[in-house]
Amino acid sequence: VILRAIARAPSDHSSTTGSSATWGARAAVGVMCAAVTLGLFGVLLTLPDPAPSIAPYVAENMPATALGNPIAGVLMVFRAMDTVLETVVVLLALIGVWAMVPQHRLAELPGPLAPGRAPEPVVFLARALVPFGLLLGAYQVWAGADVPGGKFQGAAVLASMGLLLMMAGVITAPAATNTRLRALLLVGPILFLAVGVAGWPLAGAFLGYPAGLEKPVIIAVEIASTISIALALVMLVLGPPAGSASS
Repeated sequence: VILRAIARAPSDHSSTTGSSATWGARAAVGVMCAAVTLGLFGVLLTLPDPAPSIAPYVAENMPATALGNPIAGVLMVFRAMDTVLETVVVLLALIGVWAMVPQHRLAELPGPLAPGRAPEPVVFLARALVPFGLLLGAYQVWAGADVPGGKFQGAAVLASMGLLLMMAGVITAPAATNTRLRALLLVGPILFLAVGVAGWPLAGAFLGYPAGLEKPVIIAVEIASTISIALALVMLVLGPPAGSASS
C-alpha cells in the first residue's frame, strides 16, 4: 500500500534532486517492508508448539449458553464486547463516508452503480436470484446459533442481494437523510448495547444474559444486528451522496 501511494504521488522528473529523493524514499520504504517481513517471519518461528488455546474452556462452558455453534458462543458470549465494537465500527465507517460531503448534500441520492439502463440479463438475474439469496441470508442468521453462519455472513448475502436489485434498477437507494434508513442502521447497535446494560441487573454483568433466556435474546440481537449491518454495507458500497435530490 505504501509503495503504491508513493508510485502515484506526483513527482518532477525534470529535477535530478527530486528524482533522487523519490528513489531514496522508495528504497527506504523497501528496506522497512523487508524488515517487517523478516520480523514477522521470526515471530512465526518462535511460536509455541502446540499453540495455546482456550478451546477446552469454551467447550466446557458452552452448555450454559444454550447455543450449538461454538463460534456463535465465542462471538456472542465469551467475547461479546468485541462483537459489539465490530457492529458499531461498521456504522462508524458509514458515518465517515457520509462525512465526506457537505451536510446540505446528504439529502441527495447515492450515485448509480452502473451508468445507463441495466441489461436484460442483469434484470432477469436479479428477479430470479434475489428470492433465493434472501432465503439463504435469513437462514444463515437464524441457524447461526447452532451451525456455521451468523449475522455478518447473513448480512453480507442480504447486502449483495440489495445491490443486485439496485444494479438492475428494480429498487433505488434511499438518501442518507431518510429517517427509516437511519432508524434501521441504529436498531442493531442500540439493541445490543441495551441488552448489555440490562445484563447488570438481570445477570450480574455487562452483556450477561438472563438465565434460561440466553438463546432467544442472542437470536433477537443477531436479527437486529443483521439488518443494520446489511444496510450499512449497501450504503458503504454506494458511497457518499452524489445523485439528484430525494423527494
